[in-house]
Amino acid sequence: MCLTHARCDRASGHLCVDLAKRGLLREDILSEMVRLLEARYYFSERVYYHHAKVAAGALVAPCSAAGRAEERWISSLTTSEEYASPMAQ
Repeated sequence: MCLTHARCDRASGHLCVDLAKRGLLREDILSEMVRLLEARYYFSERVYYHHAKVAAGALVAPCSAAGRAEERWISSLTTSEEYASPMAQ
C-alpha cells in the first residue's frame, strides 16, 4: 500500500485511507486494509490477551508495585537530612 492514499485529519487526529482513485474503488487498497485489520485482530487475540501472558502479568504487577514503593522508601532515606551514613561516623 502506498502512503499517498493515507491522510491525517489534523483537527481530529484521525487517519483516513482514500480507497478511490479517479472516482473508482481501489480494491487492492481495500483488501490490504482488511488484511491489516485482520493481522491487528490476530495479534491482539493471540499475543496481547494470551492466558499465560495475562497470568504472568498478574503475578509480576504486585512485585513491581512493591519494588517501586521500596525505591521511594530508600530514596527518602538517602535524601533525608536526618539520615546519617555509617561511613560518615
